[in-house]
Amino acid sequence: MKNTILIIFFALFSTGLCWGQLGLGVQMELQNLSINELSSNDLASRYSLQYLLRLKTARVEFLPGISLGSARIWLSTGRDQLTYYREWSPQVQLPVLIYPFDLKNDCNCPTFKKSGNPVSKGLHLIAMGAYRYNVRELVDRTERRNLMVLGAGLGMDFGMSSFFTLSPFMMYQAVIGDRLGGQSTPVSLGHNEFTFGLRGMFHKDDRRRKRR
Repeated sequence: MKNTILIIFFALFSTGLCWGQLGLGVQMELQNLSINELSSNDLASRYSLQYLLRLKTARVEFLPGISLGSARIWLSTGRDQLTYYREWSPQVQLPVLIYPFDLKNDCNCPTFKKSGNPVSKGLHLIAMGAYRYNVRELVDRTERRNLMVLGAGLGMDFGMSSFFTLSPFMMYQAVIGDRLGGQSTPVSLGHNEFTFGLRGMFHKDDRRRKRR
């Protein structure tokens, strides 16, 4: 998964089909964990650095990037014994943004510069694939897992100035392949996340100015 994301990123960038812009993001992840029919819900935080690429002929945007998440989890096991651990999760991710009401717009500029009402200009669908390296620090051991994350959600762009767009978003994410326990007896761990975040995108494109 990690290699696939990197290949897509460099392929889009090198072909010249897209324009690039830098973005920063912060989000909270409500983790729904379940093991042996018991579950726990805890909040995790994640901070990301993204590079926006978009097609010239349609409003389909790609946000390849890296992020780092952290959390403190209290999880009940099958015997009602409380398990505590700290978690760190660097991630390589590729969200894809699709603007269904503004798909044919080729203006590479902040949202408020585009024609139409704010909803048609800024509302977008999100599909995401990611590779996550999960590190859990338990009292007596450290566990490391290679995980895949698949997500889907909605976002909304708000043009704050001629060079900055702010975008709140929410997503549902399924974490695939998660387990808890030693190498000899790991137990499958159900892991889903509800994400609420905020992304800031900085625009700097000389070609955009030439087209005005």
